[in-house]
Amino acid sequence: MAKIESHRPRWICNNQKSIKAEKYKVIVDALNSDAEMLPGRLTILPPSIYGSPWWYAKEFQDAMALVRIKGKPDFFLTFTCNPKWPEITGSLFESQPAHQRPDIIARVFSMKVEALLTDLLKHDILGHVGAYVMVKETQKRHLPHIHMLLTMVPRDKPRTSTDIDRVVSAEIPNSNTNPELHRIVTSHMIHGPCGEWNNASPCMADQKCTKHYPKVLREKTSFSEDSYSLYRRRAETAPGTPIMKTIRGGVNVSVNNAWVVPYNPYILLRYNTHINLEIVCAITSVKYLYQFLEKGPDQCLVRLDVPDEETRQALRRDGVTQYELGRYITASEAYWRIYDFPIQRKQPPVQMLTVHLEDEQVITFNDQGAAHDLVDSGPPATTLTAFFDAMI
Repeated sequence: MAKIESHRPRWICNNQKSIKAEKYKVIVDALNSDAEMLPGRLTILPPSIYGSPWWYAKEFQDAMALVRIKGKPDFFLTFTCNPKWPEITGSLFESQPAHQRPDIIARVFSMKVEALLTDLLKHDILGHVGAYVMVKETQKRHLPHIHMLLTMVPRDKPRTSTDIDRVVSAEIPNSNTNPELHRIVTSHMIHGPCGEWNNASPCMADQKCTKHYPKVLREKTSFSEDSYSLYRRRAETAPGTPIMKTIRGGVNVSVNNAWVVPYNPYILLRYNTHINLEIVCAITSVKYLYQFLEKGPDQCLVRLDVPDEETRQALRRDGVTQYELGRYITASEAYWRIYDFPIQRKQPPVQMLTVHLEDEQVITFNDQGAAHDLVDSGPPATTLTAFFDAMI
């Protein structure tokens, strides 16, 4: 996959010296003045290259455009692949672990994502969705997952604590009346435990849980000025609560509703995996959530040499090398890209308009002859001029 995706960035790198970009009007003025050197700046990785900084910047701006039109999102959903799904385990050889077949994991998870989108967008299991943004990521343990922000139509927005309790639960269900849901929640939706019982947990930083677990127990759901709602987590326990969780070192910890990750009971029963569903409350958190979706993978670029200042400056400008060497690619992600499964989706679609003054649209060219041809053919059409034409 790395070789496949390096083709376009390598072409851009090999043609950096010949590709230029400048405004149409500036090229006309330069040709009329018989300038020896055509104007223009070197072209870097464009936003069409998946995973480049400009790609993530464009996706973030597209997502924020939806907020301008549709308003803030109402739900934040995380859907993680379960390697124990029967569709995966039934396709493995005897005694073969799932991580040895990232191709199967990619195919099955893609089908599950499509099924979830059908439930959300066509069957309206949370209400009618007016807009959504979805981004797919891959964990370092090779399990893919998606993040989604859902904006509901006005009539289906959660406005009261009763509305929230209808779609989101943060409690361990009754083991007598809902044994299957109880099994799934206790298997997939319990955080940690961390803190004093497991200070080595990945969520710990400066002796505190970055996810703020255990949560405060409360009898009623309420809205918060922070990112998410304060969900009902009753101290009164149902049959099957609390439960005992065994953590690292063989220590048994009693877990109650304070450790439950919020979920939707119907979705959890249907897909039997970790599916976190949160209510987005504060408008101030919207930009953070969209930046979280478009943050990209973890990266670490290390170079051991003692270059001179000119070399250091060149490395800072070499977006192609930074893009290729700063990625962490798992086998699951590689198969996902080879199969051409979608990395991100949004609805309604967003079209970026290239804003410019008259005859100042940016065009690319590689030599003086090509520049003459561009001028002779007149100013090229852009998304902005096409939009103006459509409005006539």
